[in-house]
Amino acid sequence: MELKSLLKNKFIWAFVIIAAALVLLNIRWGNDPVENRPLDLNDTNVLMEFVKKEISHEIEFALYGKFRADTTKRIIAAEEISNEKEWGIKFRLFDVVGDTVKQIYETILLDGSLRESQIVPLELTGINHNLLYYNSGNYFMGSGGGEVFAYIIDLEKESVNYGHLVLARQVPKGGLFLSPKNEKSISEFLTVEFKREYPGLRTIEKDIALE
Repeated sequence: MELKSLLKNKFIWAFVIIAAALVLLNIRWGNDPVENRPLDLNDTNVLMEFVKKEISHEIEFALYGKFRADTTKRIIAAEEISNEKEWGIKFRLFDVVGDTVKQIYETILLDGSLRESQIVPLELTGINHNLLYYNSGNYFMGSGGGEVFAYIIDLEKESVNYGHLVLARQVPKGGLFLSPKNEKSISEFLTVEFKREYPGLRTIEKDIALE
């Protein structure tokens, strides 16, 4: 009888110790709830939810990465603007400050659309940080011709390099206008990229605006 009583008491004390340990662990975890832990902005879904909340619900595209010469990761957000006064796209660069953001750069309004476009980080030889490459793809192209807008944005220098491919009656094989303000290596990259798809195109000195 005494043995059963002793075993019973040991069982009770073991249960009490385990329960106390679980309570202490719960209290410890309670000081660091999941919702207060740093967001994983490398996750695309988390990033988009974050920028829509902290920047604007109109944001349609965002990237998180190193786009300046330092090692700090920042957010690039893109928005398409369409109203009676303006039409086009804008790119903005943000520092992540705690649980919010601070804007540090914004491009001017650029021709283009975010639909069917390609927007990717770009590495070029001789440049020690990522650039941002935008290409409008086939969105402005049709069976009778059209145009492609391309931008390579250097967020360290806060500059926009511009290329514009036009397929029209005056340039049936394609005319590529490259802004004279472009960095040389960037114009060379754009030329190679467009000639890969349109081998017969030629560079043109004056930009062409299609109606």
